[in-house]
Amino acid sequence: MEIIDYFKICSDETRLRILLLLKEKSLCVCQMQSILEVAQSKLSKHLSKMRDLKMVKATQEGKFVIYSLNEDLFLTNILQAVEKQGIFVKDQERINEFDHLLEVSSCGSE
Repeated sequence: MEIIDYFKICSDETRLRILLLLKEKSLCVCQMQSILEVAQSKLSKHLSKMRDLKMVKATQEGKFVIYSLNEDLFLTNILQAVEKQGIFVKDQERINEFDHLLEVSSCGSE
């Protein structure tokens, strides 16, 4: 991946918020949607871009697609530099509030 691709992804607040969440914990789309309060279609679009650049990986677990952050030292350093800023702190505080969504049948694979 080109260095410029990292910065393109990280220049968008929503994508950066997604990456910071996935740095903490693997999540499905419905969990991220609840935490970030963003439309599912917007999340899917962002996740697709990050998946194409191999920044995140998607794993099918039953009817759920679980996203996780790929290990990357450069990306990890970028995320550590911004994780204690503004809205990102709120997201991290809410990350465990939506574990129950994996048990709800309305939250499924894309």
